[in-house]
Amino acid sequence: MVLGKNCRVIRRVPRKPSYKTSRIVKAHRMSVLDEIMIDMSIVLGSAEVPIRQMLKMSRGAMIPLDCGQDDPSLVYVNGELVAKGRILVDGDQMSLEVSELVKKPRN
Repeated sequence: MVLGKNCRVIRRVPRKPSYKTSRIVKAHRMSVLDEIMIDMSIVLGSAEVPIRQMLKMSRGAMIPLDCGQDDPSLVYVNGELVAKGRILVDGDQMSLEVSELVKKPRN
């Protein structure tokens, strides 16, 4: 290949994406996830109650649960158990502190 005096060959070297670029890509991926809704339930306990007893209940009725005060609450996502934790109360605000992630059994 013959080049004139004022011509240069420029070779572009691929470079790793910068930290800023990778942050933008991750942010884009996360924005896609923002649109996905999940059904999350936090279960304190459960009880089996006859319908007759339910119909007699009024405000202030106590329903005994099948768990103790120190037993973990269960976190279900789309009907699957995913974590266990404990309920924290701070004034009017309640939250769940995750203490264990539940691994899905392999088939």
